[in-house]
Amino acid sequence: MNMSQLHLICKNLTLAELSRQSQLILAKDQLLLIADATLMLTQKELITFIQSLDNTCYILEADVRCRGLSEYAKSDLQIINDQQMVDLCANSQKVISW
Repeated sequence: MNMSQLHLICKNLTLAELSRQSQLILAKDQLLLIADATLMLTQKELITFIQSLDNTCYILEADVRCRGLSEYAKSDLQIINDQQMVDLCANSQKVISW
């Protein structure tokens, strides 16, 4: 088990909300955008902010595909499948949903 926390982001956040919540993210933590959070891919300022955090950030492939966002998934964020999400959750010290 790795000692980082996984932040499971489920909601499409505004930049102000994301900035406020980012104070909870520690240096070795990882982020995973799922469900409506994948809609943030369409907002350049949000993706730029996420990339500025220097944390590994993943996006769930099925959620990107079902929302028709594949063209936006070309950023530095890593696309993962459902099995990889399960592994990521199982190997994290703690999973925090927001």
